Amino acid sequence: MAVQASSAKRLATLLLAAVSMYGPALLAQETSSQLVSMEDWPAWLVEAMGRESPAHHATPVSIADRGLRTEIHGEDIQDLQQQSLGWYLTSAIDAVTPIECWIFTSPVDRAATVRNITQLNVNASAKLNGDVINRDIFSLDSGMIGRSPYLALETVFSMGSEDKTVVGFVKVRLAGRDGVQFACSHNQVGFRQTFARVFEHFVNSATFEASATQPFLRQVHRQSVNGLAIGLIESTYAIDADGDFALTSKESNLMPQNGSDVNSTDNYDYAFWKPDGALINQVHVSSENGQQVTNLNLQPAGQSMYKLSGTYQDQDVELVFEDGNGPLSDIELMLETQRMIADPARESMSAKIWRATIDPTRFIETSLTFVPEGRDELRAVASVGPINLSVQLDEFGQMKSAVSIIESINVLVERIYREGEPPTINSDE
Repeated sequence: MAVQASSAKRLATLLLAAVSMYGPALLAQETSSQLVSMEDWPAWLVEAMGRESPAHHATPVSIADRGLRTEIHGEDIQDLQQQSLGWYLTSAIDAVTPIECWIFTSPVDRAATVRNITQLNVNASAKLNGDVINRDIFSLDSGMIGRSPYLALETVFSMGSEDKTVVGFVKVRLAGRDGVQFACSHNQVGFRQTFARVFEHFVNSATFEASATQPFLRQVHRQSVNGLAIGLIESTYAIDADGDFALTSKESNLMPQNGSDVNSTDNYDYAFWKPDGALINQVHVSSENGQQVTNLNLQPAGQSMYKLSGTYQDQDVELVFEDGNGPLSDIELMLETQRMIADPARESMSAKIWRATIDPTRFIETSLTFVPEGRDELRAVASVGPINLSVQLDEFGQMKSAVSIIESINVLVERIYREGEPPTINSDE
């Protein structure tokens, strides 16, 4: 089973996987969120887009799950309705349509949820006003609200017929942390800042019981393709109840398709390692548009042997391969980079890792080499399988910046949040 990079979508996936593998990045490059210009819009529509609502009082909201408490601005707050994955409520903001909100206390695919809520709103409008004539992604964004990473998608569309056209405008935001996700939508032209303000307070005012295992390091990276912020990676490093290292990485991307819709990708990576660096197992799960397509488990299968089993792109996979040294853990990769930085005579390092998004059937080679006269500034070139990156390291052996350009696709990952401190060779040795 070979992994090919024949399409722009697959190439972008490979680049994202390569740029993000070392951890956080921070790149001084502007990202754009708005894809549609209003210059040619009729004056009445431009005016409607500028409508906002004054601030409303905050109403307390509480649920039994994890003792959650929060607040939402607005009027006529409907009682919470319990649904399969969480809770639902609405709030009026002086607009014709209310804001709809969800609190998910069970796991959801973040990118797919944003896409699905958008589609539900478009379908509901079309049912009342006629078929969708035209549809465009108005804006796409990702970032942080307090300690919570968020995704945001706005869609503008027209319905009806040539004789009578109705314009719809759907705004969707989702944010969360520690196993709880908050989402809201509003389906009416305008009220963009009002909606963002209500959602921000809804998320920031939330308190709830922490999960049993808390990480010693948590980081969020924003991913951009050709200057457009398309998604996020949230990574946590913890020590589990058995004293082993546990890494959880959740990647959520919304990739525009022909300017009218987005494809959602939600990737999950779980890795467990003994304190001495020995692999226990790694799991990679991937969903596209809410449908799981990959679920792989990698684990040792004897001396220098490893077993890969599960499904890949809806095909069953079961194979055993041999590799003398095995893959390096993410933490050991970080520490080895610190050792390279600390040794004045050392200009490079290399290791083998497992990255299912690049090639799940083998361990791939990764290397890091200082550029000429770049040691003092910690500038280097990294290779991850077939992909090369220009990087700027920090003192923790992680990337401050990384960028790769292939076939007119420019991918960067920027660190936008960090809690805790990475392990260091001083504490490790």
